[in-house]
Amino acid sequence: MGKPIVYGADYSVYVRIVRLVLAEKGIDYELVPVDVFAAEGIPAWYFEHHPFGRIPAFE
Repeated sequence: MGKPIVYGADYSVYVRIVRLVLAEKGIDYELVPVDVFAAEGIPAWYFEHHPFGRIPAFE
């Protein structure tokens, strides 16, 4: 099993909660930035990870 992947924006409170829990547990993870407020909108590839386009998504 590889390290977990967290998809989301580092400024999101919800992403911070996930990151804090992972840090508290000493779990190494990868953060894939997703800017849901970008002018272009939510990237199309992101809907494969979260069908509603919300952050965070966790894999």
